[in-house]
Amino acid sequence: MILEKTSFITSYKSTTPKNRERGGGYLSLKQNPLKASFELNIQGMIFTIPTELADLRAEIMRSAYILGLADNWDDEGSVGYDKATWEKGVVFVIDYAKWALKTFGKVIYLPSIYHGKQGGIDIIWENNRFRMLIRIDKTAKTGVFYADTPQKQTSEGEFDLNNLNYYMLPIPIDF
Repeated sequence: MILEKTSFITSYKSTTPKNRERGGGYLSLKQNPLKASFELNIQGMIFTIPTELADLRAEIMRSAYILGLADNWDDEGSVGYDKATWEKGVVFVIDYAKWALKTFGKVIYLPSIYHGKQGGIDIIWENNRFRMLIRIDKTAKTGVFYADTPQKQTSEGEFDLNNLNYYMLPIPIDF
């Protein structure tokens, strides 16, 4: 892998022979210090993330494995994962984190992003104070959430991704 550096913008991309044949890298990162954010490019999808949320970058990149799970990926007939569903899940996490940062001045706990049931995307927060799951369904139109604490408090519900009020969701930050 070769790292390339240009003025004002730093770009990291794989320049192996196989990737050069395809016209570039699978993953790349551009940072613009003047805007205090960076762009993450995964298979041509560009996500802009504030530098305060830089830890999300690694989890988003790790979750890109989901894009390779086609129908019957487990040899048991499981449904494959659509690029649009994964993208909607990633955009949800980024927007949710941006909202929490803007509204409360705090960075959310770092979630894990996994393949979920029936082609959906699971976003999971887990620590010693709480557990929280948000599942984006395969249609990428709705989501469900479930949260609980060791003290046996629970919260659950559904939401419409196109008409979302973040205040209605549990918020994975320290108050």
